[in-house]
Amino acid sequence: MMLFDDIERSERNSETSFEPLFRDINHYDWPGATRIRNRCESWFKKFPPEHRKDLRKRFRSDGQNRQGAFFELFLHELLTRLGFSLTVHPEITGAKRPDFLVCYDNQRFYLEATVTGQEEGPFTRNRNEQDVIDKLNTLTSPNFHITIHIEGTLLRTLSQNDVIRPFKELLDDHDPDEVQRLIDERGRNSAPSQRIECEDWYLEGWLRPISPDERKRKRNSTQRLILGYDIGAATDCAGPVRKALKKKAQRYRHLDAPLVVAVNTRDLFYNGRDHDMDVLFGDQQLLYSMERPELPPQFGRKPNGVWSQDRRIDAFLSFQRVDFWNLWHNASACLYINPHNSNVALPDALLQLPHAKGYDGIMKWFEGVDIGQLVGVD
Repeated sequence: MMLFDDIERSERNSETSFEPLFRDINHYDWPGATRIRNRCESWFKKFPPEHRKDLRKRFRSDGQNRQGAFFELFLHELLTRLGFSLTVHPEITGAKRPDFLVCYDNQRFYLEATVTGQEEGPFTRNRNEQDVIDKLNTLTSPNFHITIHIEGTLLRTLSQNDVIRPFKELLDDHDPDEVQRLIDERGRNSAPSQRIECEDWYLEGWLRPISPDERKRKRNSTQRLILGYDIGAATDCAGPVRKALKKKAQRYRHLDAPLVVAVNTRDLFYNGRDHDMDVLFGDQQLLYSMERPELPPQFGRKPNGVWSQDRRIDAFLSFQRVDFWNLWHNASACLYINPHNSNVALPDALLQLPHAKGYDGIMKWFEGVDIGQLVGVD
C-alpha cells in the first residue's frame, strides 16, 4: 500500500497548477514533488500496518482531513526518530481513543493532534490570484524569499511574462547581504520590492534574504519562493488554537497518563512565541489603577488562557506551518510544559525539541534541534 499512485506523471504548468494540493503532488512533476513523495512514502512504511488504510484515505483527500493525516504521519515520524514507541488509537476505559499512546522506557503519555488555520494551501483567495502565486513559485533563488501583500480582487489571468519578468529582475539585481544591512538599519519594509497591478488589484513583494548559513546548507535544494504575507491582519490568531486546546481538555477528563496536545496552526499571522503565550496564559492587556490614575499602566493578561482556566493538558506542543512544502525552511515548533503540573513527569527525550518551562513565575525558553533535521529533511 502506497500513499501516492505509481503512475507516469505529466509536466506541471500554469494551466494545471490550480489543483488540490494532493492531486498536484500526485499527478504532476514539479521541483520538489519527487522529494515530497519519497519522504512521505518512507514515513508511511513505518506507520503501523493495521492503521495505514484509514490514514491513506484521509491523506488522499483535501482540506482539513489531508492536513490532519499528514500531521499525524509527521508526528509519528518525529517521535519515532526521538526514540519513542507509539501505539495508534489506544483503547481507553470509558473515554474516546486519543491519537497516540507514546512510550519511552517506563514512561508514557497520550498525544492528541489537531490542525487549525486556513483550509488548504498557502494562498486560497481565488483562481486568478492562485495562478499568480503558482507562476511566482516557478522562480527559485539561492539568496532570497519573498513576502507579499495583496489588495483588491483579480478578475482575469495574468500572462507568465507579466508576472515573472519584474520579480526575476528584482531577485537578480540585489545582493542578499546588502539587503539584510538595509533591513537592519531601516526596517523590513525598506527592503527592495516589486509590484504587479491589474485594475484595482495589486500584489507587492519584498525581498527577504536567506541567511548565509542557510544559503550554504541548502545550496542544492529547491526552496519555495513565496514565504508568506508580510503585513498582518486584524485577526484573533490565538483564539482558534485556544479553542482547540480547550476542546481536547474537555474530551479527555480521566486519563491514566499525562496528556500532550500537538497543534499545527497554518495561520500566516501566528507568530509563535507571543501567540503561544496568549493561548496558554491569556491575551495581553493594559491595566489601569482606578484608585491611583497617576500611576502608569501595567501589562497584564486576561483570564482567558487555557492554563488559567483548565490544567488538564500537561504539555502543549505548538507547531507552525508544518506541511508538504515547507518543512525545510519556515516550519517551527516549541514544547510548553505546564508549570502548574510540576508533579507530572514527561520523558527527557522530549526536551530534544525546542521547549519552554516556567521557573518562579517566569517562562524560559531552551533551544532544541530543528524539526526538519529531526525528520531527515535537508
